[in-house]
Amino acid sequence: MKSTQKKVSGAPIPTRIDGFRFAIKASLLQLNRLLKNMINPLPRSKTHADFPNGVLLSQSVSLLRYHDEKTSLTLIDGKIHNIRNAIKRLDGIVVRKGEVFSFWRYIGRLTKSKGYVLGRELREGCIIPAI
Repeated sequence: MKSTQKKVSGAPIPTRIDGFRFAIKASLLQLNRLLKNMINPLPRSKTHADFPNGVLLSQSVSLLRYHDEKTSLTLIDGKIHNIRNAIKRLDGIVVRKGEVFSFWRYIGRLTKSKGYVLGRELREGCIIPAI
């Protein structure tokens, strides 16, 4: 049987049906995670105020803006704004041995109502504007 689906670089181009299947699968996985979290909620990590004598174990420093970038400065500024917004929600969280940390549980959905703006996102090797 000969395939009528077009190919790019040896990989088939996704169809609308493929996109629909993907959206359904992703929604079912999200619903499954929601139900698991409702049945067995993850314990919330404590903040550094609860551990005043804590020791800094790790720190990462990186540039957020490079002078030679060809990306729109508006998208870069949006990315920096969104990172700062997320940091406010994560600042001071202490994850102890054996605890589970869920980034998305603390951050939640990235929406305009939570103060997030259009910024650059790297998706599958491409820079796209996204919240």
